[in-house]
Amino acid sequence: MQNQLISGLQLILGRVRSEFKKQFDEIMNKLIEAGKSLESELTKDINEQLDALKLQIERKTNTISDYTELSSEVEKYKVEYIQNLEMLV
Repeated sequence: MQNQLISGLQLILGRVRSEFKKQFDEIMNKLIEAGKSLESELTKDINEQLDALKLQIERKTNTISDYTELSSEVEKYKVEYIQNLEMLV
């Protein structure tokens, strides 16, 4: 009688373990998929932000380049102006 009770309890425990493992695996798979989805969304957002920053940097670099070019032209006209003044004096 006691052996039958132990066997029955072992059978029940085996089923409980099996069901627990099955449910645990399902939950873990869902968590893994959710993590992958979140990672994908975050990667997309980060890449969009990086692209926006690259564009801002490019614009600022172009502005600095334009400023440098204009500054060079101003300096050239300044030298020309001084030379013209010297010729008048």
